Amino acid sequence: MLAALGPGGADVPCARVASPDELIDDPQLVARGMLERHRHPTLGEVLFHGNPLRFSGLPPRLRALAPELGEANDEVFGALGLDAAYSPITRVVYNVEMSRLGKITDYEKLVIEVWTNGSVSPDDAFARASNYLKDHFHPLAAGVPREDEEAEAEGGEAFLRDALAKTLEELALPARAINALKNAELNLVVDLVQKNEADLEHVKNLGEKSIDEIKTALAALGLSLGMRIDPNVLGAMGRGGVVR
Repeated sequence: MLAALGPGGADVPCARVASPDELIDDPQLVARGMLERHRHPTLGEVLFHGNPLRFSGLPPRLRALAPELGEANDEVFGALGLDAAYSPITRVVYNVEMSRLGKITDYEKLVIEVWTNGSVSPDDAFARASNYLKDHFHPLAAGVPREDEEAEAEGGEAFLRDALAKTLEELALPARAINALKNAELNLVVDLVQKNEADLEHVKNLGEKSIDEIKTALAALGLSLGMRIDPNVLGAMGRGGVVR
C-alpha cells in the first residue's frame, strides 16, 4: 500500500503509523528527549511525552502531571461563567395580583419568587437579572443625551397634567354629552379618564354614540378611558391621592 501511494506510485505523502511500543524505542524521539519518566502519586512511574518546543536558553520542564478524573472539577467549574445550562436559579414563579393605593383599587402588583442552589442569593440574582436587562436595552438609547431624556420626561408629564386639567367644555364634544357628564359630577378630563366604558353606560342621557365621541376626543389628547392616574398627580389637582 505504501509503495503504491508513495514515491514512484501516486506520489501521496504518507508514512507507516508506528505502534506505542515502537515509539518508545524510536531513536529520534529518544535522542530529542521526547520521552520522560515521572513519578505519579497513584500510578507509580509513568512515561510521558516531552515538550516538542526546545529553546537553548529556556529548557522545557513539566510543571504538573495530568490530574486524575474529576480531580480539578471544583477549580474548573468555579472559574467558568454561568449560562442558562449551568444557572444557579432552580425555580422562578411570578404572579400578577390586584392591589390598591388609597381609594384606588384597580392597581396591579407583580410578585416574583426565586429559588437558587445557594451559590447566589435570590436578591442578588434578581438584581443581576435587572442589570442585564437594562444593559441589553441600553443600545436602543445610544446617542440620546441624558439631559434630553430628562427634558422629554418632564415635558411629557407637564403635557399630561395640562390635558387632565382641561374642562369638559374644552373637548370636542356636543353639548348634550357635556351636560350628561356634568350631571354625573364629571367636570374635568381627569374625572372622565378614570371611568371605563361600563361606567359611562350607566350615565343618564349618555348613549353609545356619545361614548364613541368621548373616546375620540380623549384620543386626540393622547388619553383614554380607564386610565389609572398617579396619586401624586391627583393630589396636586385636588382630586384625592397623596402629595409628598
